[in-house]
Amino acid sequence: MTIESAIYTSRNEEAVEIYIKAFGLTKGYTAHSADGKLVYSKLMNGDEHFISVVPRDNFNKDPDELYIPSYSFQPYAQLSVDGLGLEGVKKAYEILKQDAIRAEPLGPLDWDDTKTGSGIVDKFGYLWWISE
Repeated sequence: MTIESAIYTSRNEEAVEIYIKAFGLTKGYTAHSADGKLVYSKLMNGDEHFISVVPRDNFNKDPDELYIPSYSFQPYAQLSVDGLGLEGVKKAYEILKQDAIRAEPLGPLDWDDTKTGSGIVDKFGYLWWISE
């Protein structure tokens, strides 16, 4: 069984670039509209599908997400990425925390203090749990 995850954001081109940098991904299949706007991007981890990024306005007619710099903001979705290794966690943390709505300090995990990780609500409103 395969479960595919997708992030819907009105700033999908920016999100694609940030997630590529944070997790060392590459672009797989991409689709563009007639005017050249990116309308779908599948991000890959080697030969494996990682996540798709889709414009929010293609899914429904909601306005752009609001940047709400509030600790009480509720994230749109939670995504967990483990097995990054210590250097991978540090890299992803530094990239995702830029303009983040909320970023927990990077440190030992509550459930396994031999591993390092963090929870970050990125600037697009998605909660990422990252760990070694």
